[in-house]
Amino acid sequence: MDTPISVANPDERTAAPTLADRLRAARVELVALALLVGVTAATSLYTASRMFRYGPLDYLFHIDTAQLMAERGSIELPHFGYHLYVILLDALLPGLNDQGLATVSIVTLRAAAAVVIFLLLRGVVRKPLSYRAGLGLAAVSFALLVVTPITIPTWDEGRMYLGYIGMNTFHNPTIIMLVPLALALAWITTRITFSEPGRPGLARDAALAAVLLTLSTLVKPNYLLALLPAVGLLCLWRLLRGERLPWGALIGGLAVPGVIVLAWQYLYTYGGLSSSE
Repeated sequence: MDTPISVANPDERTAAPTLADRLRAARVELVALALLVGVTAATSLYTASRMFRYGPLDYLFHIDTAQLMAERGSIELPHFGYHLYVILLDALLPGLNDQGLATVSIVTLRAAAAVVIFLLLRGVVRKPLSYRAGLGLAAVSFALLVVTPITIPTWDEGRMYLGYIGMNTFHNPTIIMLVPLALALAWITTRITFSEPGRPGLARDAALAAVLLTLSTLVKPNYLLALLPAVGLLCLWRLLRGERLPWGALIGGLAVPGVIVLAWQYLYTYGGLSSSE
């Protein structure tokens, strides 16, 4: 005798989660992120205000260059990512002076870095978060964002930076913009480098890596100059262990876009492609 199959409500089985459902499911993460962004914005605003008491430092040059790019409609530097961001901020928030544009860029980019750190840490913690765990994850994210060598012994001499490795270089806008991009690129590059050929989602990872690599290099090429040799050494190590490598993703997602962008920047700097007068 056949057993009848009944479906109480077929629509419930196939209905996709709504935006409200997704927000409810991620409410702990959203609360933790909101707190993290708020604390990051407040502390970055304070740090920027203290820093600008000593002068515009690197920001005057970069913001003036961004304004020149907007006026001429040209590329003035081979690493023009930050300058495009300043042009965007100036369009969205007209009327800000140079220090105002610099301050907004610092606050927003530091907040972006905090969000990237939080999301990377959240990816490691597989289980659902309680509010206490979510706030703890936000606290760890903020600690990683501001971590730096202890400089207390030189405070009385006014030496806050020189003589130490500057892991948080507020005076350098391109470094500040590079941080969230470099962190995300490091994560996706690691996923690709230690993948097996044919892994589901590998093509998507390669496309994301190519985008992040291009953006980060157009902000500041220093990171890619260290990343590509490191990936090469890791690939060599895996080959010596007899492991199979995802050559398509490595070449298409990292090697080819990296070489193209670096080659263009080299030609721009040394090959006469500069449009500057």
